[in-house]
Amino acid sequence: MSKKMYFDNDYVEERLLKFQATRDYDIINELNPIFNKLISGVIGRYKLLRRNYINDDIRQEAWVGILEAAPKWSKEKGDAFSYFTGV
Repeated sequence: MSKKMYFDNDYVEERLLKFQATRDYDIINELNPIFNKLISGVIGRYKLLRRNYINDDIRQEAWVGILEAAPKWSKEKGDAFSYFTGV
């Protein structure tokens, strides 16, 4: 049995398409735990905490980026994980 990854591209992409069709921010709230783990992973991976930034500020900036990018995402721009990791 394989371990399920926290970022299920198919699920996230399906929910993003639904969000784009409805602009229902409850869908983004459903994705909140997934995006929080992604943000934590990027912060930890690039050791952004060592650049004299306050963790909460980085998280807020990341969320602003995600909220701005969610309506613009499309499969042609890449899978959701790659796209939002870049954001």
